[in-house]
Amino acid sequence: MDALLSHTELLVIGEIVGSPLEGKFTSLAMPGETELRSVSGILTWSFSVKVTEVLSGPASPQDKLAITIQRFGERHGDELPMLKAGSKCIFFLSEYGKDGRGKVWSTPDWFFGIEAYSEPKAKILKERAKSK
Repeated sequence: MDALLSHTELLVIGEIVGSPLEGKFTSLAMPGETELRSVSGILTWSFSVKVTEVLSGPASPQDKLAITIQRFGERHGDELPMLKAGSKCIFFLSEYGKDGRGKVWSTPDWFFGIEAYSEPKAKILKERAKSK
């Protein structure tokens, strides 16, 4: 966990806005736009997240973040069940790039960059992030 936190600039709890599996391809995630593409066994999703709590980093509750995540997978259907509109998740994020609207965030790890929300997990992560 400490290794993941050391590569995380922003740790938030948020709700996925819109469907990460629908929409058009863009080179960087843009708020309101979504994508799914597969390259060499790596699946990439882009979507927006409404922040409900900041555990660590430069964001505020109610911010809307543009996020791109990458995970190992080989085909449509390999996505995580929580990757859907309305899901509340914990996001480990690092800056991915910038566009005219600001920062675009990405998960720094292809396995553990997004986790299902649980209150005990969030409390532990918030404490660990303070000590990093």
